[in-house]
Amino acid sequence: MVGAIYLDRGFKFTEGIILKRIIKYHVDIDELESQDLNFKSKLINWAQRNRKSIQFDAREETNSDRQRVYYVSVLIDEVSFGEGLGFSKKAAEQSAAEAACNQLFADSDMA
Repeated sequence: MVGAIYLDRGFKFTEGIILKRIIKYHVDIDELESQDLNFKSKLINWAQRNRKSIQFDAREETNSDRQRVYYVSVLIDEVSFGEGLGFSKKAAEQSAAEAACNQLFADSDMA
C-alpha cells in the first residue's frame, strides 16, 4: 500500500502519511529514545555493582567466504553466561553481552 501511495503521489506526500497516520499512533518515540541497547555497558555496570568479575574472551576465525568472524564468550566469575558472534569484535561482544543479560535478568528488569 505504501508503495502504491509513493508511486501515485510521491515521496513527500507518502512521508506525511507514514508520519501522521502510522508512526504517530503506533510508535512511542519517547520510549524508543529512553531504551538503552548497549548491553555490554549494562552488564559491566551490573558486575561492578555486585562485585563480580567479568571477562570477554574472543577468538577470531575465517569463514568459508574468507570473512573474519569473531566469537566472544562472557565469563562472570569464570562461569560462561553468554556467547555471541559478529563480523567485528565489538558486534560480537555486544551479542554475547545481550545473551548474558537475557540469561541473568530473565525475570527482572535489568536488576
